[in-house]
Amino acid sequence: MRQDLFTSNFKEMKKFISRLILFFIFSTLIYILMIIVSGAFAPKLLVKNMRVGGAFGFVGRRLEEARQKRNVDILVIGSSHAYRGYDPRIFRRNGYDICNLGSSAQTLIQTEYLMNKFSDDLNPKFVIIDIYPMLLNSDGLESTIDLVSNGEVSFETVKMTFNSNSLKAYNTLIFSSFNNILHLKDTKNGEFEGEKYISGGYVETYKNSKSFKRREKSVISVSDDQLNALKRILKKLEVEKIPFVLVQSPFARSNYNSYVNNKSIDTLLSKFGPYYNFNEKLNLPANMHYDDSHVNQYGVNIFNKYLIGILRKEKFIL
Repeated sequence: MRQDLFTSNFKEMKKFISRLILFFIFSTLIYILMIIVSGAFAPKLLVKNMRVGGAFGFVGRRLEEARQKRNVDILVIGSSHAYRGYDPRIFRRNGYDICNLGSSAQTLIQTEYLMNKFSDDLNPKFVIIDIYPMLLNSDGLESTIDLVSNGEVSFETVKMTFNSNSLKAYNTLIFSSFNNILHLKDTKNGEFEGEKYISGGYVETYKNSKSFKRREKSVISVSDDQLNALKRILKKLEVEKIPFVLVQSPFARSNYNSYVNNKSIDTLLSKFGPYYNFNEKLNLPANMHYDDSHVNQYGVNIFNKYLIGILRKEKFIL
């Protein structure tokens, strides 16, 4: 009697678990289908929990172009400060072919990923790593979503997505994975009013914010994960004998002065190699800024000319 009861309970439990597994599989497939349909057909305003390309920064177009390039003189890499701060036309007029691999809110973890992926083919003679110190403690979620939403689906970006443990990042990964196969939507060619993509990875804008937001005094924090990524990047450059500089490109004085530990950040970054903080070298007027974190074309013209002069004077480039 007890044996029959045990056998009956076991069968019922087995049936329950089987149904649970089938329910889980069915629900997952329905969820994935809804993500694909929403990403492909729903208006952008209604798609809140995922990004379907077309964000600021033109990263899809930039990476597509980088895949075609070989043997550049200078590789520029970093956050939006990179793709908004280094104009290939100015460098070209001075005799240098550059490739810009900047992406929005790119942290050093994403910089390492892009360096590993592209540097062999780009084979740069010199590397400029633009560091926006406020991202030295970032979790990199925004940058990961930016890359994945523009079609960068690989083992490394999947790993970054799982590390972020964000529903928005998971949904973006699901749609981008299927979009790469099915080509449901063009995610690489967005256009934005007042901004123009320039071959080489730069985004030109003459826009100028009339007023900057008031910022409270704060401290820049630094995470071990970001510093370790920087060490691995520089080790790779050392092994490959590629010279580099670390650059903090200029942004609005009101923003820069809101951080109380700029000097200690300079001291920290200087320990890793040649480092230039252009917030201490240039004081650009407000009309040369796109917003309080970026310069516009007028600011870029001055910054790039000054930077090239220093790099030549210090014989980093000939």
